[in-house]
Amino acid sequence: MAEQVPDDRALLEGIDLSFAEAALLCEALRALWLSPKFIERTWREMRDIIRTERLEQKWGTITDALVARLGGRRCAEVAAVLRAAIRFWERHEEPTAKLLNDLGLIHRQRRRRAKVTASRRKSKR
Repeated sequence: MAEQVPDDRALLEGIDLSFAEAALLCEALRALWLSPKFIERTWREMRDIIRTERLEQKWGTITDALVARLGGRRCAEVAAVLRAAIRFWERHEEPTAKLLNDLGLIHRQRRRRAKVTASRRKSKR
């Protein structure tokens, strides 16, 4: 379950939405976020930001391959990535690797059985 940023409740109370208005916004935004046009525009703008901010060099990865891989995903999967990225920035003070793992964006690397076996063999000699 997504945690709400503590200040959001106070900010939202100031907007004073009715039940119908809040429900309408939630449904319209869901449709917007899941629309192919929104997702295409998001990836296009993301590429521009990555180039401007030189993020490929910072993180040592290739944008085109990532965007191509994400572009082929189902809308629900892409929306999950976007929600996780939003949650990341809500909790950005936490250690990056742990946070990315907690959010499900990455998975902890499993130890390879071959390495464990090889180290056991060395210790038996």
